[in-house]
Amino acid sequence: MIEINFLSTKTRHKQKQQEKDKKLFKISSIVLGVVLVALILFMGLKLVINLQIKNKAETIVKLKKTILEKEQVELSYLIFVNKLKVVEEIYAARSDKQTAMNYFADLMDGVATITGMTYDEESGGLNLQLDHQNVFFLEKSMTLIDSPLVKDVYKNVEKSSLSREDQGDYQLRLTIQLKTIEDLGLLDLATEAEQAIEELN
Repeated sequence: MIEINFLSTKTRHKQKQQEKDKKLFKISSIVLGVVLVALILFMGLKLVINLQIKNKAETIVKLKKTILEKEQVELSYLIFVNKLKVVEEIYAARSDKQTAMNYFADLMDGVATITGMTYDEESGGLNLQLDHQNVFFLEKSMTLIDSPLVKDVYKNVEKSSLSREDQGDYQLRLTIQLKTIEDLGLLDLATEAEQAIEELN
């Protein structure tokens, strides 16, 4: 009688299945480990990036606050500098007027006497009134005014009026064009100051 062991066949089949299960479990474990490591790295990287973004945002806020704090100081400084420039130009205009006055006083020494002076800041015109004792001094005065001595220094000198007084004196009125407000740049300075203030605001 022949005996067949069905149990051994079943046991071998079970062992093979167990080996397959072990391999599958090992592969699954490796894949799971790789996924977990990748997830941990991703979360760590995301956390680092978020911290950097937060630090940058805080830095930006601090810088903005510092800029806003310095804005008023910068505005005050800018206004102060422009005021100094305007004052400097005003003194330059006054100096120019005084120089012209002294120049014509020296030029007309012994010929005419300056008896009046007015100055128009907007037009830059200096008006001088010259008094001559007689017609001969008047003619000499006219010659001096039309000479290169004057024309080389002051480009625009106009004789605006001439009159004869009862005593025989001759009154000659001169208009001398000096630097205007535009020439001095006062309007430009004011405009620059206004633009700078608008930019800061």
